[in-house]
Amino acid sequence: SDSVPLLAACFFIAGMAVGSTFSLGISFMADLLPKRLLPAGNLMCGITFSFGSIFGPVAGGWYMQTFHNSNLFYLITCVMVLIWIGVLFGKTKKKSALEQSEAAPM
Repeated sequence: SDSVPLLAACFFIAGMAVGSTFSLGISFMADLLPKRLLPAGNLMCGITFSFGSIFGPVAGGWYMQTFHNSNLFYLITCVMVLIWIGVLFGKTKKKSALEQSEAAPM
């Protein structure tokens, strides 16, 4: 956190990843859901993104006010590690017979 150019480069790279991650999530959701559920899935992705956009700055502000001598990057790192662990050890749902019949070519 002492090197301004390194910090700016990290923020630049993180900023480039945010927009593409949201688009990638929408595309992944469109691949997983049947066509009849796409509007609901799109709405849920938007609501979740909005919730994160509101909750993230509030949590960051609380962290900076509560832990004066701590670095904000430690909080960001812990959150990213928790997300990574959740993705790594998350269970995948098996396809039901109805989903398999919808995916089968006609």
